[in-house]
Amino acid sequence: MVSEIPIITAIVYSLLAAYKASVSSPALIKVIPLIAALLGAGLGIVSWFAAPDTHSAGDIFQALYHGIASGLAATGIHQVFKQLATKPE
Repeated sequence: MVSEIPIITAIVYSLLAAYKASVSSPALIKVIPLIAALLGAGLGIVSWFAAPDTHSAGDIFQALYHGIASGLAATGIHQVFKQLATKPE
């Protein structure tokens, strides 16, 4: 059984990287966590309907929560890499 959580996180991370590269407005960059949560929620629901028998969630609401958490994890992973890449002053 393959867990959908890291897959959703990777997809959201990739989509957010493309989004961030395409926008220049600080106001649009501030909404990235919201976009990540919405993308994750959508992908969680899609993954539930695509393979409900192998999904790690017990029902559609858990799939929704898994998707939201996975989407927000993509934002957190980006921040970890960003912090590790910056040199302390």
